[in-house]
Amino acid sequence: MAIFHRQPLGHEYDFSRVTITWLVAEHVTTHDVLADENFPVVYNDTDPDSPTSGRRCSAIRINATGFKVFSIEATYSIPDFGMDAHDKPEPSEETPVIFQWQTVHESVSVDRDLNGNAIVTSAGRSTEEYLMRTLSAKRLTVTKWLGGFDVSRALEYENSVNNAAFGGAAANEVMCETIEPSSAYVPTAILVPIAHTFLFKPVSIWKDHPHQPVLKDQDSYGAVGSNVLRFVTKKGDPMDDVPMDGKGRPLNSSVTYKDPTTGVIASSPTWDDRGTPTGATVVVSGAIVFLRYMLLPQKNFGALQL
Repeated sequence: MAIFHRQPLGHEYDFSRVTITWLVAEHVTTHDVLADENFPVVYNDTDPDSPTSGRRCSAIRINATGFKVFSIEATYSIPDFGMDAHDKPEPSEETPVIFQWQTVHESVSVDRDLNGNAIVTSAGRSTEEYLMRTLSAKRLTVTKWLGGFDVSRALEYENSVNNAAFGGAAANEVMCETIEPSSAYVPTAILVPIAHTFLFKPVSIWKDHPHQPVLKDQDSYGAVGSNVLRFVTKKGDPMDDVPMDGKGRPLNSSVTYKDPTTGVIASSPTWDDRGTPTGATVVVSGAIVFLRYMLLPQKNFGALQL
């Protein structure tokens, strides 16, 4: 059973402010102390040594002073503006969560139009030039008072996307950017404000899986079974990267192939069905194929209990 012992005042009284100290033993953490049913003071309590002074408890601090020994410091002061009580209570795990929204802008290269079709030349050919567009997204910071900062939990959720609806957004539309204390704190702090930052990118603007990278499927080599063939012109001259179909085959039927080892031109190689490239999904847009790589893991953001 914990023992609460009031210390001699040890502080010089003045009319507006005074601090009273207790010692408590047989507890291990500040949470244990705070949860003890014999905890001697709560916020806005009247000064026990001078009930008519108008002083009320304005701050409570719990410090570890030894093994299983803690000191409780309660500061009593006269409320501002002549009020009967202090209007800003100490934070607790019941303190309302704070939501802050921001608009962020990102300049991106756009290779598909609003309907998902590839942006090509008027001749219908792929181009290395991309249109630049500044898109906006929403960043949400949720601050909640918690009993400490769990670094491993923060690292688990950072750089992941939601696997289900979260904050009004569908699955895969939200990325957890950071989870960290919003201000410095001392190791003996009872509660710590933890800021959780999320980036929202709607599918309607950023397309499917907006936080996962997308690459245009093009190369200067194709794959036939376990063999690799160089794309060449009809004359056998090496070609630059050409668009492919997601399976190592060129979309342009006029492309010719040369074995890079023997130099033999294969005008009609036999292509096997290689399937989707490892780790990627194929996104077909008009005459162009894109490879979308899933690099960010999915997490249940609901488990954060925000």
